[in-house]
Amino acid sequence: MGVDGTITVMGQLIQLATLYDNAGKYEGVDNFGDLVHEDTRHSVNAAFPRLGWCSWFAERVRGEVRNKPWCHTTHIPQFDKMMEENTLHRRWE
Repeated sequence: MGVDGTITVMGQLIQLATLYDNAGKYEGVDNFGDLVHEDTRHSVNAAFPRLGWCSWFAERVRGEVRNKPWCHTTHIPQFDKMMEENTLHRRWE
């Protein structure tokens, strides 16, 4: 998610999981959509409803960027729009 700096393996996993969950990234790209089985996604979302999470979080990101244009979130171009277009989790939104 950028070329500047360094990050630990755990930090990178957290960032990749954030992209996967919030933006649906990797869905259908080189079979990365299979990273988490469909049944697992269904079970997790049934137990922990998203309740419009992507739209809510997208608005929070916009606010952060307005208030702090230098924030880390800006390293993911159009992250807010990616969240709103999350097709991987749309059925549970």
